[in-house]
Amino acid sequence: MPKEKKIKRIKATTNIATWNINGYLRDPVRREELAKDMIERNISIAGLQETRWNEKVTITETGGTIYNLSHGGEDYLGLGFYISKEWEPRLVSLKIVTSRIAVARFSAHNENSRRGDMAIINIYGPTMMRRTENPGITEAFYNDLRKVYDMEKQGSTSIFVIGDFNSKIGLRTHEDDDEFMGKYGKGERNDNGEDLKDFLEITKSYLANTHFKHRDHHVATWHGGRPSRNYRRRKEHASPGIHNQIDYIVVPKREINLITDARAYNCMRVRSDHSMVVASVLLQALYKLKPVKRGTFMKRNMGLLRTDEILRKNYENKVAEHLAELSEEATANVRYNHLKRITKLAADETLPMAPRKTYGKIRFFDDQEIKRLSNKQRKLTRNLYRLRGKKTKMKRKRIKTEETTFSKK
Repeated sequence: MPKEKKIKRIKATTNIATWNINGYLRDPVRREELAKDMIERNISIAGLQETRWNEKVTITETGGTIYNLSHGGEDYLGLGFYISKEWEPRLVSLKIVTSRIAVARFSAHNENSRRGDMAIINIYGPTMMRRTENPGITEAFYNDLRKVYDMEKQGSTSIFVIGDFNSKIGLRTHEDDDEFMGKYGKGERNDNGEDLKDFLEITKSYLANTHFKHRDHHVATWHGGRPSRNYRRRKEHASPGIHNQIDYIVVPKREINLITDARAYNCMRVRSDHSMVVASVLLQALYKLKPVKRGTFMKRNMGLLRTDEILRKNYENKVAEHLAELSEEATANVRYNHLKRITKLAADETLPMAPRKTYGKIRFFDDQEIKRLSNKQRKLTRNLYRLRGKKTKMKRKRIKTEETTFSKK
């Protein structure tokens, strides 16, 4: 693909994600980590599951806004959305339908649309354990989902169902056709997967993240536990632990050509047993979005001049050096402007960046030491995913110990 055409295609691409963040969204540090991860992956809209925060809250973070929803259901574990600044003005409505289904509508195609012509349905499906305890819960969930899907599809140009389905669709079998999934599933289909298949066939939908060939750890979306002894020699369990594909991005089959890629991403700042699943969609080619300007000015931490004697001395020396350059014959206005420039230059040369506040909240990851340790921890986690087999057992143990040490800092 020619470079100019590739750049144009990237600009026309919108990234839609789903992520089970495994709780703690009420923690401000957790929210800042989440916003950083979204910015790093250039996410426009993300559905969040298991926020474990049953309050209706809207929080503005760097790069976008987090919407946490509340519900009175006993089995509610928390649903929410992250929406970037580019898409924030186009949000028309946001509602929670059941304890497992929430909907966001956007005015993407027609800016004057009151109802919104793009629908994102964010879901959290029942686990197999819940199905065993309550056999009818999965059937009730998919009945609700079909009703919501049919209702939201009316007047929508595009509709997406994203979330943690807690369903293993598995590899496509010879009995399956290619109408509801691609060739790149994982494992074997379970009972929840059969219900998911029925939903896809009825609604003529398609699992986008089974359509593209990727490495195993970019296909699996949940990681944990240990495989049973009988399964440890199987290829799908080559890396330690169990890795399943249970989170999906569902699109109408006719729109699959709009998807340029879909895969899982791990080793993020937010620590979760689920990977973020991202689909790259050619939406901006259809829906023109206005660019958002972002400021780059950063203040220096002048408060350290009161507490750090070494920094204060260095600052005074720099000011004295620049003052020596000032002509005594200069006018009062010239001297005043020069003094302002001197204080700024001296601060830039000697003082660290101030802890930045955005919308009244301190940005923890502007601290260089926190940023360094966070990046180190992510690097160690990434190395853990790459280690396989008995020969690397000791090396894996050493890296895990090192990672735990960094987590405590």
